[in-house]
Amino acid sequence: MSADMTLTELHKLLKREIQSSKDEIQSSIMGMKNELQRLSCEVDEVKQSQSFINAEFENFKKSITTTTEGIKRMDVDMTSLKASQVHISSQLVSMDRDISYIQQEQLSNNMLISNVIKTADLCAIVCKICELLEIELLSRDIFTITRLTTRNTKQIEPIIIQFSNRIVKEKIMAAAKNITLSCRNLGFPIDQRIYFNHHLTAKNQSLLKVARTYKRQYNYKFAWFNKGYIYIKKDENSSALRILSREDLPSGMEQ
Repeated sequence: MSADMTLTELHKLLKREIQSSKDEIQSSIMGMKNELQRLSCEVDEVKQSQSFINAEFENFKKSITTTTEGIKRMDVDMTSLKASQVHISSQLVSMDRDISYIQQEQLSNNMLISNVIKTADLCAIVCKICELLEIELLSRDIFTITRLTTRNTKQIEPIIIQFSNRIVKEKIMAAAKNITLSCRNLGFPIDQRIYFNHHLTAKNQSLLKVARTYKRQYNYKFAWFNKGYIYIKKDENSSALRILSREDLPSGMEQ
């Protein structure tokens, strides 16, 4: 009887052990299932995150592509803008030269006679000069005659004559190149040389001064003004160069 009880107890003990092991196994399985579910959720979240990252990356690529295309269009626009700017600058230079020529043309009938002693009768002075130059001068040939005010108070104010036409003026200018006149020739007691010049705009006056400086610096023989333009010439056998600006001077004279 004692032996049977022992077997019974052993059987119960084994049953309890088996049940306990079964419970532990089931509990472990349940834990593993929960862990697998958690890991599955995390994997899903990672997949969602990866999808989001991929979508953002694609959006970034599209943004880069759009930006690159925009930059290319801007480059094209900039090139076009630069071309337009060059064209406009060229037009402005051309317009400036046209205006300069027109302004000079408005003075084309004028002549300056410098270094003549001050006297009240300017007409008599001009008539005497034309007589010495053997130029016929009629009263209708002169439109106005006066002295030109200068900033230098010590300088004798030049006589400015506006002729009714350019022909008489050019005759006087041409004849004056072949003779040297002084105030003594006009009846004054002084050998003060008289100079004849075209009436230039301030711009052309400055440019002619630069051209004459260039002539001396680079051993050119001639620098002069004629019919609205300034010219320089190396020597008698060289071609004349028309100078519209400082940049037209050979060798790039420093300003």
